[in-house]
Amino acid sequence: MERLTRRLYDADSALVRLGEVLAIETPTEVERDAAIKRFEFTFEAVWKAAQRYLAVMEQVEAGSPGAVIRACREAGIGDEDAAEARLEAAKDRNLTSHMYKETVAEAIFARLPGCPDTATRWLHGSRTSPPAQSSGRRFRRESGFVGEGLKPSPTPSGIPVEMPGRGTLHRLKKKHLQDA
Repeated sequence: MERLTRRLYDADSALVRLGEVLAIETPTEVERDAAIKRFEFTFEAVWKAAQRYLAVMEQVEAGSPGAVIRACREAGIGDEDAAEARLEAAKDRNLTSHMYKETVAEAIFARLPGCPDTATRWLHGSRTSPPAQSSGRRFRRESGFVGEGLKPSPTPSGIPVEMPGRGTLHRLKKKHLQDA
């Protein structure tokens, strides 16, 4: 359970960092490349959080981003459109190794503004349907991966993560950044 909490925190932290670079109004080429790199590690953190969630809360093992996306859909985490958006993000993630091609980098960067929303809904979004094979656990309607039974856990910065709850990590990080 502790690894799940850590993965959720890491994914949420990566989303915040991606949002920071995407907020730049007129990015330079270097800032564009930084945004693509942040997208890459954000996608990795989010799909691995989803993978851990499936293993712990749904008792489902999935070994690749595509398998995790499909398993999430089968578990009722997101609808068909959400799964399609996640699969498109996975394709873009795979293309990031070809960033040296200007056209590929521009195409990926053009699609990045929608990625934080897709990832946030994946982490904190609503279940669209009950799991195909219920594990017997109950879930809060407003939570994506955050199911009942998760307990507060310290984060790398020492801020306790209050689970379950929607947006708790973001509120805690925002307060932590204001205090710094």
